[in-house]
Amino acid sequence: MESMPAGFWVLYGIILSLVLISSIIYWVIRKFSPLAAIALIFSLLLPLISFVYTVQRTEGSPYEYIMIQLQADHWLAIFIAVGYVYISIWLLIVLADLLIKAYKIPYVYDRLNWLGNKIAHYWNRYIYQHMKRWLLVIKEKLSNKKNKNELHEEPRKESQ
Repeated sequence: MESMPAGFWVLYGIILSLVLISSIIYWVIRKFSPLAAIALIFSLLLPLISFVYTVQRTEGSPYEYIMIQLQADHWLAIFIAVGYVYISIWLLIVLADLLIKAYKIPYVYDRLNWLGNKIAHYWNRYIYQHMKRWLLVIKEKLSNKKNKNELHEEPRKESQ
């Protein structure tokens, strides 16, 4: 029976702590309250259920065991997977909300516009030109292939 690396468990603990703290804060301030309550419940239950569920494995890591059980359509593995997907979506919602709030601050707005202009300049100057070249090459190859196919086609007989 294997275990996940120590770095994984540290990252796992940090992410679950962030979910727990953010869901409590959003639940208290009544913003996204139902979603926050669900995230709060999942952040407390999922580690416990996952641990108890994966202890019964005979070999492999917890991740491998859950993947095998998912392929076998085991209901608890599906619940665990759905819970982790929900936690990921919750973190994206919180991140989007925080970015929207930060964008309303004038200093942050100015810095993000400056960064956006730099990225747009770099994109237009370097990346877009290379993409344009590659698209022309692809278009040319596709047209050559189409022309070759037309040459090798048998002439169609007209129906009488």
